[in-house]
Amino acid sequence: MPGYDVLLWSRDSYDPHNWPDTEVGRKMKRLTRDHSINMQNFDIKIRLIQDEIIGKNAFQDLQNTRNIKSLGSACGTQHTSLWEVKCPKTSKEGVLRVYFSISSKYRDTIVILDGEFKTEKEADYSMACTRLREGPV
Repeated sequence: MPGYDVLLWSRDSYDPHNWPDTEVGRKMKRLTRDHSINMQNFDIKIRLIQDEIIGKNAFQDLQNTRNIKSLGSACGTQHTSLWEVKCPKTSKEGVLRVYFSISSKYRDTIVILDGEFKTEKEADYSMACTRLREGPV
């Protein structure tokens, strides 16, 4: 199965070596600088789901191991396409959480909406929900 294309909200290319100068790009750049090991782990997962041969199967495998999970209707019943990737899945030192949506506008495309590094607090995906509500991604 072919893989997914990955974009940053709203339509910037995913490139961990050259983040765009946008709100999401700057946040991802900061996370890369502050949590490089976790971001490398995240990039490995993204590269797997982008792979032309195993991409969608890799996505399913990551979902089965709970590295990627659907947050369901966390943003309201009209927006059920919010997902998260955790790197690592659990850790006392903290977890990188990247929130994304599977695009309803572009075929086989994932759009990264927001990211954060969490230690003990609950996840805050309010910005991801705001971006998801702003229009189809």
